Amino acid sequence: EFPSVDLRSSGINAEYGGVSVSLENGIPTVNTDMTPNVERVLPDAPLAEYDSGFLTQAMKQLDRVLNHMDEKDYGIVNYSLVELIAHSFHMSELWARAKLYYDELALFR
Repeated sequence: EFPSVDLRSSGINAEYGGVSVSLENGIPTVNTDMTPNVERVLPDAPLAEYDSGFLTQAMKQLDRVLNHMDEKDYGIVNYSLVELIAHSFHMSELWARAKLYYDELALFR
């Protein structure tokens, strides 16, 4: 089994049903490092950065946002803390809904 990978930093991980991919996964992903002169789109989705001590996706998302809130070049720059949290939850919802379609398509393989 491959390590759990964050499919865009809010991601699909074991919380969404155990979808796992290799480290070289070919899933283009926005780089959360926004320092000047870095690659803006990564060729592969990186490992998820979640605290495994939390059970719910919401707490994992909140913890991740709060851990990076003072980094000026991390994630979406110029967003307020509330906007970062809202975006994180929005992406979590989007991936959960996408997972429903993924499961349906996987049945036809």
